[in-house]
Amino acid sequence: MGDYGIVQGKAGPTPLADGGNAALRMGRQGELIVAQSHGKYSEASFRGSLYGCSNQAATATSIALATAYTGLCLINPAGSPVCLALLQVGVVITTAQVAVSSVGLIGNYSGTAVTNTTPGVPYSCYLGRSAGYGKTSVSATLPATPVWLAQYGGSFTAGALGSHTPHIIEVDGSILLPPSSYVAIGSLTALSGFFSMIWEEIPNC
Repeated sequence: MGDYGIVQGKAGPTPLADGGNAALRMGRQGELIVAQSHGKYSEASFRGSLYGCSNQAATATSIALATAYTGLCLINPAGSPVCLALLQVGVVITTAQVAVSSVGLIGNYSGTAVTNTTPGVPYSCYLGRSAGYGKTSVSATLPATPVWLAQYGGSFTAGALGSHTPHIIEVDGSILLPPSSYVAIGSLTALSGFFSMIWEEIPNC
């Protein structure tokens, strides 16, 4: 058996001035003590790998798994050198619903490109920097029939229980888009509202 280095720390508070050195801080059960200094996406934004997009006008989603899509769709085009890690989705319904509906994400992978009829406007979350490789669409023809990826909530008619539509959905990178794939806001029946997505672009995936 080979020798392995042991990472050692010090239990309890460790007063430390700027520029000083100290052992890692440990808890009484041997756990490493860490604390978040900034927002969880701040580092990615500062390094220029965090991007977003939002509808600039209220848009109606297409119904269920239709390939003639409207709403908000995130696309990683063929030949892209990055994967898109979806981090956050926003959904705000702006009109009263005529039928009960679910709200979630649809998507798929295809070797054929998405026909981006009406492109969205992606932006860098470090405002003033250029957008990345990810493309967005508010109206598109999807090359492969989408599948339901996740369900996040529902929207009810005025006479049925009130609204249960989600607002901010933390996906936290659990859905990864390699080149030639897409993900979009989906609903069982048409919903009109504002939608947004935030994603990180990860090279060499």
